[in-house]
Amino acid sequence: MAKKRTADEAHQTEPAEQHTEARTETTPAENPAPTIIESIAAATAERTDERSHAETHKKPGRGWTERYVEPVRYRMFTAKDGTGKEQIMFKFNLPAGQTKPDDAVVQVMRDHKKTEEGYSTGLRFEQDAVQGPVWKLPSTPAGRSAAMAIDEALNEVAHKMEAAARTPG
Repeated sequence: MAKKRTADEAHQTEPAEQHTEARTETTPAENPAPTIIESIAAATAERTDERSHAETHKKPGRGWTERYVEPVRYRMFTAKDGTGKEQIMFKFNLPAGQTKPDDAVVQVMRDHKKTEEGYSTGLRFEQDAVQGPVWKLPSTPAGRSAAMAIDEALNEVAHKMEAAARTPG
């Protein structure tokens, strides 16, 4: 006579029996395990697909203009300041031992604090918590047009200073 199984025994053995029937064996050639390099490449591809190209190649701020040549070296860029607001910034790269740009450069910045009509452009010099000492403009249409005018004026001053340095006298 067959022994009756208790409910606990039946519960423990039935799932195991079901799993053994559903299993199919595969050989390593049919389903090779991914190598470490393949798994890293797959994970990187997934992350890259999720992010845009701009996010993966970020610099501090969105660059507009960079001038690398002396006598006036600066970078004009857009970035968030210490308060989290989007600002257009001018950061001057000064030679060792110099604490502020030449007087002609400072005068260009001061001249652009107000428009020709007398309205404030919002241009100000301050020590930013993130970027350091910078001249800032609000990232508005008026701020962008003022930034372009400043950039043009700085290039003119730089060319005049270069020409003056080349002429003997």
